[in-house]
Amino acid sequence: MRIRTGAALALALWGSAVQAGITARYASPLGSRPLIVETGDAGDFRIGFEGDDSRLLRSEGRDYLIVAEDGEVQIVPLADLAAVLLRTPLSDTALRDFDKDLDPADRRTLKAVPTGVSRAGTRSVAGQAGIAYRVGYTIDGQPHAETVIASQAEAMRPLADAWRRAGEAFAVVVGAPPFRRAYPGLDRLSVLIAQITGQGALLDAPMLATLRTIRLDATPTEDRFDLPGPPLGQAELEDMIRTAGDR
Repeated sequence: MRIRTGAALALALWGSAVQAGITARYASPLGSRPLIVETGDAGDFRIGFEGDDSRLLRSEGRDYLIVAEDGEVQIVPLADLAAVLLRTPLSDTALRDFDKDLDPADRRTLKAVPTGVSRAGTRSVAGQAGIAYRVGYTIDGQPHAETVIASQAEAMRPLADAWRRAGEAFAVVVGAPPFRRAYPGLDRLSVLIAQITGQGALLDAPMLATLRTIRLDATPTEDRFDLPGPPLGQAELEDMIRTAGDR
């Protein structure tokens, strides 16, 4: 967790330890292309698939979902999206489209009930040492477990922060009341994802990503974490959500 209080000198010393950027490339069951996580100064990061302009972006202390589709780019402030989702109903078409996109594996995962996290030794992935965790859950009463390997190394802290915030972003989206009513398992799944992404800098989580290569001395360009345009306001977000799937 980022230090928010304390002497200015302590803050400066901590900040200087994480100024070098990180570029981590993962294989992921969520897409056919590599998943790339990049970090920069002051907690900035971006997470997205190679060659895809859609991404999760943290820029100047705020988190955004960048949605690129059909040549159009929408910049969604995550905090505003959370507020709007609490008060704005999704269209029936959007819910039907969401349901249509669920495959049997997705529907099975929605039944997962988290049962706890325990340490399971140490392992290395892609040359990086990490701690193994057993993330337990049940499906239809049957026990299952996801073995997650994460690094707690100080040099990996920016990567850990990016993954933790990715878990929080997932919770914001699936926490929308219409989704929770239609799929009660989403709340439990959010807990499970948070348990996976909250263990540190992810090295291996079969449900999400497995590290292939990492650079701890990357030097991203100055504009790498800039917004590609003006973000949507809350009124625009409300309109987008109300008409989702109807366009």
